[in-house]
Amino acid sequence: MKINPFSLAALALVAGVWFGSEANAGTLFARGAKWSYYKGNDHPSDGDLEWTESNFDDSDWPSGASPIRYGDGNGGTVLRDMRNTYSTMFFRRTFTVARASQISALDLLVDYDDGFVVWINGERVLNVGGSADLSHDSFASISHESGNFET
Repeated sequence: MKINPFSLAALALVAGVWFGSEANAGTLFARGAKWSYYKGNDHPSDGDLEWTESNFDDSDWPSGASPIRYGDGNGGTVLRDMRNTYSTMFFRRTFTVARASQISALDLLVDYDDGFVVWINGERVLNVGGSADLSHDSFASISHESGNFET
């Protein structure tokens, strides 16, 4: 399974997985995990959503430890050139689940500013404040300050 979030200035992404009826969760990736990212100066792929597909080659994208951020927060990868240069960031992360058929829920904890959209294997699964057009030069449709993880 591959997670390919499109984010509008997202700062950190952490996810947990619950297996079937088991009460315990497993963490797929946590703070400090390496993510591939693309600065939204232009579109990240030839096709509109090609970059969200599991077979998309992101080997030319830079990568860094999460949180990948501008401004607020501590640790991770700091994007010092974002202000007045680009409004969007594209993030990709590959993960494998041993017993995918037993997953009953996937919780994504996100610290973001101002919105984000998440795809898993090319399927949009969550949109929080993402603009209607989702172009590389979009702005979020809401105002939200980072600083707290939300599920």
